[in-house]
Amino acid sequence: MPYVDIALNLPIDKVFCYFIPEDGSIGQRIRKAHIKTKKKSTPPDQFQPAEPPLTGRRVEVRFAGRRLTGFITDERSAPPADLPAGTTIQRILRFVDMAPVCPPETLELARWLSWYYFCSLGQALSTMIPPGKRGTATVSRIPTRDSGANARLFPLNAGQSAAVRAISEGIRENSGRRYLLHGVTGSGKTEVYRHLARMAVEEGRQVVILVPEIALTPQTIGRFASIFPGQIAVLHSQLSPAERIGEWRRLASGEARVAIGARSAVFAPVGKDSLFIIDEEHESSYKADDCPRYHARQIAFRRTARSGCLILGSATPSLETLWHATRGEITHIPLDERISAHAEQEVIILDMRAQPQGALVAPPLIDAVKEAVSKEEQALFFLNRRGYAPYVTCDDCQTAASCPQCSISLTLHREKGILL
Repeated sequence: MPYVDIALNLPIDKVFCYFIPEDGSIGQRIRKAHIKTKKKSTPPDQFQPAEPPLTGRRVEVRFAGRRLTGFITDERSAPPADLPAGTTIQRILRFVDMAPVCPPETLELARWLSWYYFCSLGQALSTMIPPGKRGTATVSRIPTRDSGANARLFPLNAGQSAAVRAISEGIRENSGRRYLLHGVTGSGKTEVYRHLARMAVEEGRQVVILVPEIALTPQTIGRFASIFPGQIAVLHSQLSPAERIGEWRRLASGEARVAIGARSAVFAPVGKDSLFIIDEEHESSYKADDCPRYHARQIAFRRTARSGCLILGSATPSLETLWHATRGEITHIPLDERISAHAEQEVIILDMRAQPQGALVAPPLIDAVKEAVSKEEQALFFLNRRGYAPYVTCDDCQTAASCPQCSISLTLHREKGILL
């Protein structure tokens, strides 16, 4: 009667022991399903199905009156020695997967993530592995060709060529080199990514490209689809479970060579020697807000600790990345030359303290808008807050309306007639 340790997606920092029924009913169902997946051309007498490994597979168990899906993290021949007397070990209900979905390196990363971000092993694994079963669906929205300007690789200028040469050495070296591609806006960082990604795929590697927002994913796909037709997988939270597990399996099998997505794509099931590219690495959206509160950049650091290659691209790098660069832990590659035809725009900062008291919009700004309108140009206002007014004060006592549970002032939403 084999016993297994199972990690559940619960805020409990331990694994739980279950047993697999010795009647073989569960294993037999898996073996039959495993046989059905084999090609019909395989002669029956030449195929001897091997029992898939237990560790790394997902199972369904009963826990505290609920049916939960967990991950087998270890096998054991006997129950834990410290099991309290009188404890009844329950059986697993069924296998969710025919084969492991967590190879040893994934389990190793999950254990580190659990330790580093103070979460349970089950929470870490549930974040890394998309939900769903066999997942034959793929994402039909991915463009396979691009007839526009992105349909070819553009020639590089001197700065871009130097960056490609330097990073190419790190990709071939496959020792976990990290690079900061520090390029001003319009310096052509994306074209550097495209050249390096193609070079990595030609070397037999896989590539993971992270963008800070899901909305940027189609744009990024369009830039890479022409040079990787049919080889791109998309990973982000707005896909259905079937789509996510389908794309995940395409990467795990090697059918897809390039993964593109937002923060969670950093867990893509790619090889140890893969190239990771994090565009706009300074963006706060790479930090998860719920448990485990991981940072995609930190996960990429961990995944490229001993092999592969990491590129961090930004016009305004984060202080953490700059600090690592000053210590020599990241190779700093500047791109100072703009390739855009547009001239650098003038930026003017207005000190509101020097403007008339009570002015919500500074007179110089009003004059600039009037000038733009007179020239039949356009003007855009970006507001860093919601609502009509950031606070409302009493005419008699000048007290600002604040939250009854804390000291934060309430914002007036005039159309709804409420304070929030």
